Amino acid sequence: LVSIDDLISFVFPADLYHPLSTGRLYAFGFYGPLDRQQQLRSGPKGQHVLGRWELDAMCHQFEREDCLQVYVSEGRALCTLSEEQQNELISQADARMKSKRGKGL
Repeated sequence: LVSIDDLISFVFPADLYHPLSTGRLYAFGFYGPLDRQQQLRSGPKGQHVLGRWELDAMCHQFEREDCLQVYVSEGRALCTLSEEQQNELISQADARMKSKRGKGL
């Protein structure tokens, strides 16, 4: 079991001004539990502590997959889109999000 305080410390670390909180919550859900220092571990016997850059990369991948899932019909996997198609869709989504930022999506 992980206490709610430990989970909040992981999702909203005190040393980050804008943590990727949703991605961190997904990472916990997929790969938890946390160790005593509120860190995710991987590898044989959990010997590797995930670094911040690894966790950030995971968060960005979760976000990318969520954006792409909008364009894939229910029951189909993202792998049905080529990498080129995925990149094109992401570039369009990024442009729309940037032009609407601050305008109450």
